[in-house]
Amino acid sequence: ERFDYDFSLVDKDNVFKYVTNSEARTEMNKSNTIIFFGTNTSDWVNYYAKILNEIAKECGIETIYYYDFIQDRKDSNGTYESIVEKLNNYITTDDQGKKNIYAPTLVVMKNSEIIYYDDETSSIKGNLTPETYWNDYQTGITKSTLRTVFKEYLG
Repeated sequence: ERFDYDFSLVDKDNVFKYVTNSEARTEMNKSNTIIFFGTNTSDWVNYYAKILNEIAKECGIETIYYYDFIQDRKDSNGTYESIVEKLNNYITTDDQGKKNIYAPTLVVMKNSEIIYYDDETSSIKGNLTPETYWNDYQTGITKSTLRTVFKEYLG
């Protein structure tokens, strides 16, 4: 219920379940899971969560785990670092060689393999706003992609 309070564009009836860092790590060790990494201070996460919730409900996804990792990233705690290690082949490396998760990021795992990783809107060039980026065209592409990924996940 809290999710719609933190993310104003998401309906009260949503698929998101908050998890802690250790719960997120546990989920990533399961064979099938969907985890959405974000922060409630980002409009980009708010827009992505709206689309994600809509398509998940449409496809019959019951739960997407939501992990607000920002404080854990600042603290560089061991649990966060183990999640980063699990995502080693997908995450961004900065100029100092530090690997980090950025928001929003979506990870879909099936049979213990990552079948989808999306952090496209976690770093944007220029003055692009979420309102401008998430036009009908881009929203349509993302919805179509998510439908395909969720069908594979459920199939």
